[in-house]
Amino acid sequence: MKKLTQMERLTHKAIFRAGYKANRNVPLWECIDKLGRYEDTGLIPEQIREIDQLYSEKCREVAEYQKTLEEEAGVKETGHDKRRVDR
Repeated sequence: MKKLTQMERLTHKAIFRAGYKANRNVPLWECIDKLGRYEDTGLIPEQIREIDQLYSEKCREVAEYQKTLEEEAGVKETGHDKRRVDR
């Protein structure tokens, strides 16, 4: 599977007209083909942004959970709770 990187834009905001124009050296059919693939997802841009935000939040939660599990595993191995502060 191809690794996803940053999206390559095929269009730019038109300066003197409303809407977008194809970038230089990008055939119009390529822009329409890419638009069709986005439309096939059935999602609107706001939904994609929301999915991206939720994905980022879940990644942070998983990282925190993984850290907790690693700390707990360290306690089991050594028998010492590194999080506990002795007074």
